[in-house]
Amino acid sequence: MKLYYIFINNGGDIYGVINPYQYIMFTNNIFYGISAYSETLIYYCEWNNNVTFLTSNNDLYITGTSSGGNNLINTNPMFVDVPLENPSFEYIHDFHLQAGSTLIDAGTDGTDIGIYGGLYPWPESEIESPFQTSPMPSIPQVIEMNINNSVIPVNGTINIDIEAISND
Repeated sequence: MKLYYIFINNGGDIYGVINPYQYIMFTNNIFYGISAYSETLIYYCEWNNNVTFLTSNNDLYITGTSSGGNNLINTNPMFVDVPLENPSFEYIHDFHLQAGSTLIDAGTDGTDIGIYGGLYPWPESEIESPFQTSPMPSIPQVIEMNINNSVIPVNGTINIDIEAISND
């Protein structure tokens, strides 16, 4: 499953989020106000069709053991309503892309780069909501799991009941 992300922050880098970067495929993501660049701790990663903008270092680390292509460096994604000054996540921000954005249909699969592209795009609000990002994403989610047998012999079988939802 491929999910597309927007990494957003007012300065800093994703070192605190993902450390170290090893064997990760960064595909169709937007790094907005947060740097994805580090001269160390990046090994065997792929960087394809990603976008950087408003970061302390707008480059991606694609040297040595890492590879990639079709990345857009220091490119404004042209969100509908996300401030250029002090970018941060707020539920009221609109992360849709404006007409004319170079990210439209620019993903590896021909869909938009960011959270509204890919196989499981962030859902459009079908109900009136004060928040742009409040609907549940349309990916299957486990909401409850119960183990039915408390003791399991060697080579025995564990019985589990799982309840899941999908907002398709």
